[in-house]
Amino acid sequence: MAGRAFIKVNPKQARRFAQAIGRLAKTDSVVAKILARMGVVLDLKLQGIEGEDVHDLMELLTARRAMVKDQITVEPLMSASGV
Repeated sequence: MAGRAFIKVNPKQARRFAQAIGRLAKTDSVVAKILARMGVVLDLKLQGIEGEDVHDLMELLTARRAMVKDQITVEPLMSASGV
């Protein structure tokens, strides 16, 4: 994740852009193409993720993965107990 650049896009603006060019997305690949075109047409600028932000995001990702793992472990137990 470190060193990756991104462009922050308002979802409502992205949808309006897609409507304006006559393309409403139904799949991730179509969405990606529309967002790429939006970036070029509107000349959107790349942003970087800086040191402390990367650390915070990695901590959140680690916590999320642990929670998903716990959920996968607990769900069968709860359904077996009738809860």
